[in-house]
Amino acid sequence: MTKIIVYSLLGLAVLGTIFYTGIKSLRGEAKYSAYAISRDANGAKDSIKNLETNQANLYANSILTQLNTLYDTVPVWFSLIPKLKAIPDALNDAQAISLRTVKITEKLDDLKKNGLGMVINRQGERLIAILKEILAEIKSIETQTDLVIKKAQAIKPDLKIDQSQEKLKLFQAQTSLENLISFLESDKPIRIVIAFQNPTEIRPTGGFMGSLAIATLTKASLDSLNIEDIYDIDGQLKEKITPPLALQNLTINWGARDANFFFDFPTSAINLITLLEKSKTFSDHNTKFDGVIAINTNLLQKILKIIGPIELTEQKITIDADNFLEQIQAEVETNKNKNVLKDLLPIIFERLGKLDPNNKAYLITNIKDGVENKDLMFYFKDKVINGYMEDFGVDGALPNLDSETVYVALSRANISGNKTDLFTKEDLHWEIEIAKEEINYTLTLKKAYAKNNKKEKWYKGDNKHYVELITNNDASLVKIDGGEAPKKITRSYSLHAKNLDLKNWESGYFGKYKIFPTYFNLKMGEEKELVFNWKEKLKVDPEAKSARRNFRFDKQSGVEAPIKITIKTSEDWEIKNADLGMVEKEFDGSAKTFEVTVELVKRF
Repeated sequence: MTKIIVYSLLGLAVLGTIFYTGIKSLRGEAKYSAYAISRDANGAKDSIKNLETNQANLYANSILTQLNTLYDTVPVWFSLIPKLKAIPDALNDAQAISLRTVKITEKLDDLKKNGLGMVINRQGERLIAILKEILAEIKSIETQTDLVIKKAQAIKPDLKIDQSQEKLKLFQAQTSLENLISFLESDKPIRIVIAFQNPTEIRPTGGFMGSLAIATLTKASLDSLNIEDIYDIDGQLKEKITPPLALQNLTINWGARDANFFFDFPTSAINLITLLEKSKTFSDHNTKFDGVIAINTNLLQKILKIIGPIELTEQKITIDADNFLEQIQAEVETNKNKNVLKDLLPIIFERLGKLDPNNKAYLITNIKDGVENKDLMFYFKDKVINGYMEDFGVDGALPNLDSETVYVALSRANISGNKTDLFTKEDLHWEIEIAKEEINYTLTLKKAYAKNNKKEKWYKGDNKHYVELITNNDASLVKIDGGEAPKKITRSYSLHAKNLDLKNWESGYFGKYKIFPTYFNLKMGEEKELVFNWKEKLKVDPEAKSARRNFRFDKQSGVEAPIKITIKTSEDWEIKNADLGMVEKEFDGSAKTFEVTVELVKRF
């Protein structure tokens, strides 16, 4: 949806540019207004992209102000000059676009603040109606944008505007919005798996999934919310499937509880849906699922801070942000205070549907933060809907790389069956050395496992991890220091089914990526380093005097480890505008992606 609005602002941006650069006879005030239109149109586009609806609204209203200024300062005699007579009409069309943009940003703001409440409070038809109103406004904007551009070309005949790509994108975006509306207003129920991930037992997409919620929506309204114990579901899984290699000493069969063993969230989500649908819990009723939402318990704790403590009378306990994790883990590990999550979630949803404006703002901020640090990820079977997830950057997928990007991610999986990751602390250092014909890399993971006084057994024991370095497909491993060899597998899996995704992943190749695995174990009170060394060819045209490289590190959901990225060069290359011949940047580990781009220049 944001794509559509962004492309619809094309006419305003073009018009402002024309006024600013192409009409020399305008007075200074008018010239500034034309410049401001162009500036604010682009600002509105960026704000809408980031769902900053208030800011987008400010930009749109500013455009209206500047258009009025232009209208007042454009001389009447412009209408008598053939080349310039289209200006007043173009201004009227631009005003119409801007007014419709204001309406759209207001509706988007309504959805942002109240959309979740509409779903929870069974007001889905109102949500769908707003989407239809936005679509209608956008179609009107498209028509008026075409008129603006035609009139702009009449003002400045030599103006070259290639709209083919923008038109294609606009058509695709409109079609996507129409499909979204059709998806939401279907009579067929939409079933979504909400997977609660616990990062204290880290897994590649965020953490161990002890419980699931099955949300059923009809016409964008929440019909039901059922809590399921993942062990009960796996107990009804009759098909024997070979588990991940790292887990074969711990479990005989692969189940839904271990489906999130892929760093690529869509792959984990697809496998979770497949395994759930194979369980008799759902297969007996021919239940099919349309998508997966993964929520880390970190985000649930933040939500509890907003909505306040919840008293559960049956269990005789009060749940708040401070004791939530402890109570949930006790339920999973010992069945103590059973059904805590089952009783808790409906109350959480009820309170979310009744939030006051101030708390809604806090909630939106926390959700945005959750998206930014991968505490919240989405996957849908429907390709169009999942395309929205990709556009918003909430799909948790491995990216499509360009030729200039060097990609690195580090995936950890706790294979000790405990919650010891609560007491670990990590630091990362990625060192990059650019030589004449190759790039050498060193990634150092420094990890400490602090002693603790917890009496519960699930907080004790060794901190055992299966670790994967994920990088470009043409990389070659030099060595791994600090890692350990896996235990020898004694079980036979000859009669088990094979999972194709798992087979491809464990082969060391996954699409455009190569995977280097190892094992990393710490005892309580211990501090150790795990060091990966690898290299790849520096692909540069031999005749080229310069090159550009973008070094990208993606964080793992549920892990916030500060990272330092250091880039150096050999005598053959230098980094443009680099102090002391090197670049060094530090990140706090909260964002989902850390990037450093350098321009390389040949010394000789």
